[in-house]
Amino acid sequence: MKVTKVIIRGKVNKGSLLAFASAILDNGFVVNELRIIRTQDGRLTVQYPKSPHCRDESQYLYRPINEETRRLIEQAVINEYQ
Repeated sequence: MKVTKVIIRGKVNKGSLLAFASAILDNGFVVNELRIIRTQDGRLTVQYPKSPHCRDESQYLYRPINEETRRLIEQAVINEYQ
């Protein structure tokens, strides 16, 4: 899998939230509403949207299911943000 495009949408700088982003995978699938967050230790990370219909805090609309894919998307999004 390859991240073929990243679009940074709305830099907001509200608390730890810095911006929203979208990532296009393999020119065929878009992942919207990614959040670029600054952690308490100062590093940047990407959070995925959670379902508004579920009370379970771990119920994401979509997310990587392995570390390699998570790293791939996170690096592409953060590189484009910086």
